[in-house]
Amino acid sequence: MEKITMLGTGHAMTFDCFNTCFVYENENGKMLVDTGGGGQLLRQLRNAGISSHEISHVFISHQHTDHLMGLPWLFRGQPGNMTLWLHPELMTVAKGMLKLLFPENAEWMDNSEQFVTVHHGEEAEILGRSVRFLDLHSPNVTQYGFSMEIGRAHV
Repeated sequence: MEKITMLGTGHAMTFDCFNTCFVYENENGKMLVDTGGGGQLLRQLRNAGISSHEISHVFISHQHTDHLMGLPWLFRGQPGNMTLWLHPELMTVAKGMLKLLFPENAEWMDNSEQFVTVHHGEEAEILGRSVRFLDLHSPNVTQYGFSMEIGRAHV
C-alpha cells in the first residue's frame, strides 16, 4: 500500500502551523520530503504515528530554513539509518551544518554513501520506485523537485 502523510502545509513566515513536508511510504519503507523548520518535525511525525527511526530516505528541496532545519533533529538520533538526497549546493550547506552540530560524525559524513548528490535529470531508485530529480530553476535559490510514479489503480 502506498500512502502520503502530510506533516505540514504552512509557509515560511508562520508560527501557528508546521511548514510544508510529507512522508511517502510503501511496502519498502518511508521517505520524508523536506524536514520543516525545526524540532517540531519530531512532534509532527509522532502525531502522525510515524517513528523518526522508520524514515530511511530524506529528500530536501532547497536550503530555506522552513525546509531544512528539521534535519538536525532527525539526524541526531540516527545518523546511519537514512539516505539523504540533496542537490550539490544543498549538500554543501547540509553537511556543513551537520558537521558543526555533530563534529563526532564529520569523518563518517565525508565518507558515507548515505549522502547522495543529485543532479537535474538524474534518475535513481528509492523505495523500489523510479525517481527523476528536477532543477526547478527558481530565481532566488537552487531548488529541486522530483517525479515518482506511484500506485496505479487497476480496474
